Amino acid sequence: MLESFYKYWGKCQQGDQSDNYHLLAYHNLDVAACGYHIVKNNYFNSAELFEQIGFSSDETETAALWFAYFLAWHDIGKFANGFQQLFKHNNPNLVAPDPAKSYLTRHDSLGHWLWKNYLMQESEIQLEHYNYNIDQIYNIWLLIMTGHHGKPPILDCQRQLSI
Repeated sequence: MLESFYKYWGKCQQGDQSDNYHLLAYHNLDVAACGYHIVKNNYFNSAELFEQIGFSSDETETAALWFAYFLAWHDIGKFANGFQQLFKHNNPNLVAPDPAKSYLTRHDSLGHWLWKNYLMQESEIQLEHYNYNIDQIYNIWLLIMTGHHGKPPILDCQRQLSI
């Protein structure tokens, strides 16, 4: 049975209380909203960086939305059952930890694998006015967005998957 995506935690604090968590769907949206705000307000010279890769100064909104879209996917691998079992709890509002699932592959690599093998075909981003190969664009951006803490995702992780 497929659980509601409102039953998955994204951040948690281990302890006696099983209500000390941030839902994964909201965590991903919070990160996306922060990224949008960063570009729209040109924090860290982000608008200029987007200009350097081809977004004109009139396209700040488009650049901010583009960045937010990919940031929303940054922790998609945390939906894996192996990752979800890392938070030991008895909270009926969350997916129950499954001790039969192991967490062998980092969540960034799981997310990249999921995107590449399933979600990319479902995406409907329209980029016709940019003369780029859409697969190449997605590959580059997803490597950037799913990588964590200075490490890119492992690209050949299928042997290690425990979803």
